[in-house]
Amino acid sequence: MRTIALVFGDNDFGNTFRPLLESVYRAFDWNGELSEEVVKAAVHAGIEFHYLAFQHARHFGQPGYGSLEQKIEYLRGVRVLFDEEAEADICNPNGHNAGAWYLELATGQVTAY
Repeated sequence: MRTIALVFGDNDFGNTFRPLLESVYRAFDWNGELSEEVVKAAVHAGIEFHYLAFQHARHFGQPGYGSLEQKIEYLRGVRVLFDEEAEADICNPNGHNAGAWYLELATGQVTAY
């Protein structure tokens, strides 16, 4: 595996998806290799924690920020792409207006696109 992309289409969630991909990188570093199935499961399991810890914690329970459950359900709509599919999406000239992020496993670099 070379590249993992998270395609969401809403650029308001970089503080959730960037640290989530950084955690995925650390999981690869720890385990050596992970299957696509495990990466997808880890991404979907990690969404709630990363959203709450890195994006929503300051506003937790305050009016006007919506329900945590609704936001988590919304975020679970993220698509997880690998290698050729991810790289083709990254090179798409239409882009995602920074509503997608990718991890280069060789370097650990996370980039929005």
